[in-house]
Amino acid sequence: MSGPDRVLERLDPGWLASLAEDSPLLHAWAVWDTERFPERVSFRILERDGAPVGYFLLWNGTPGHLVLHWVAPVTDIGPLLDALPEPPFIAVVPDELAPEVLARRGPGRARGLQLRRCEAPVASEGGARQLHLGDTPALERFCARSEESLVKGYRGLDIAREVVAGSFEGPELAAVARAQVRLPRVWLLTGVVTAPEFRGRGHGRSVTALLTHLAQQRGALPGLYVQDGNAPAEAVYTRLGYRTMAHRMWVELGIPAAA
Repeated sequence: MSGPDRVLERLDPGWLASLAEDSPLLHAWAVWDTERFPERVSFRILERDGAPVGYFLLWNGTPGHLVLHWVAPVTDIGPLLDALPEPPFIAVVPDELAPEVLARRGPGRARGLQLRRCEAPVASEGGARQLHLGDTPALERFCARSEESLVKGYRGLDIAREVVAGSFEGPELAAVARAQVRLPRVWLLTGVVTAPEFRGRGHGRSVTALLTHLAQQRGALPGLYVQDGNAPAEAVYTRLGYRTMAHRMWVELGIPAAA
């Protein structure tokens, strides 16, 4: 006789490793955060008939709000929905789950995200290079010139410990990108930003190509998220060989529009 569904908070690392073996991109954040920042991440795992069947993770760190990543079924998941935190938080969930999350914890705002991966070989191109500690002043100037939300992740970043690509015009950074997740089997690229005055000159493509190339050199699958409707970014990633493998909704609950 089967027992009732339960929501657990204790993660079985072996179970997570087996999930990541089958689908490394979908579970990349969970593996990376658990390995690197165990004090900042927690889990809610749905157990059915004595076995785990799905989870969401909760990230307590930058960008300043609790972030929930849902990696679980989307049917018969009442107990896991009951375990959603109270706002404010950001949830990255499958499309069909967004209305339920909004109904339970809203009001909020939602926008679509494409999870893309690149399996075609990519060569580095343009003048992009990996930033080093001596580039810190240039990165600080880049951040000071921009109010884009993606730039927040670069403020105070220790580029001696991270993998950040930069493309320059003279002494000034024109574009940056970051390999935020770097696992043996998968890299996730984030924060691809080109300064407004340098757009349309190939800088965004150059930094993305460099990080994609570095990931492939190490035998890792490169992946990234792109917001629906960002036509310039979608065109760049498509030309580099990135193809959509999943779609998600980014849902902001209890967060002021200016945040």
